[in-house]
Amino acid sequence: MVKIDVFVAKSRPYDASALVRRVRGRIEDLGIDAATPEDVVLSKLKYQGGGRVSERQWGDVLGLLRIHRGALDLTYLRRWAADLAVTDLLDRALAEA
Repeated sequence: MVKIDVFVAKSRPYDASALVRRVRGRIEDLGIDAATPEDVVLSKLKYQGGGRVSERQWGDVLGLLRIHRGALDLTYLRRWAADLAVTDLLDRALAEA
């Protein structure tokens, strides 16, 4: 079984950036376009809003940060976290991961 989160793109600059950065991947015989780890983190942080993230989303964010430690574009993450108003959550996640 494969779990896939779907985040519908909105008409804001961040979503346009995330679409340009998407990467081509495969799940079994199916070719897919997927968000980069940075964009998944940002989308999961923004998804809930209100300064809180569900435990499931938070666990996903921490897992992504741990798995991709050292390979993430922190400049990109911080730039868009500020635009999406999730800088506090990103800072907390980076500290916990």
